Amino acid sequence: LSVSKNPAPRFVHARSGRFFCFSLYRRWLQYNIRPMTVTALLFASYAEAFGSDRVELSLDAGTTVRDAVARLRALPGGAGLPSTLLVAVNLEYADADQPLASGDEIAIIPPVAGG
Repeated sequence: LSVSKNPAPRFVHARSGRFFCFSLYRRWLQYNIRPMTVTALLFASYAEAFGSDRVELSLDAGTTVRDAVARLRALPGGAGLPSTLLVAVNLEYADADQPLASGDEIAIIPPVAGG
């Protein structure tokens, strides 16, 4: 068993080089997960509520569309977002459970009426 002195201690088996214990591996992940940046594009009344047509969100790796929308709701102006939203990720409609990657663009699409 060896311990490195990098940002978070790594507990690695001396021969195999694998992590010694899953709980220690999870703790290592907590310190080594890199945040990602996602751009939220806002239109019409949503852009007016936020005062901008885009918002940069700093999120943890593995974040889903649902998590990003929850982060938007927590921002000033986000209380006006309805409970169900139509969302597109990188120009394609997305489900709430779709994972996001760094650099993705999510579009929050307002309801449209026409005739």
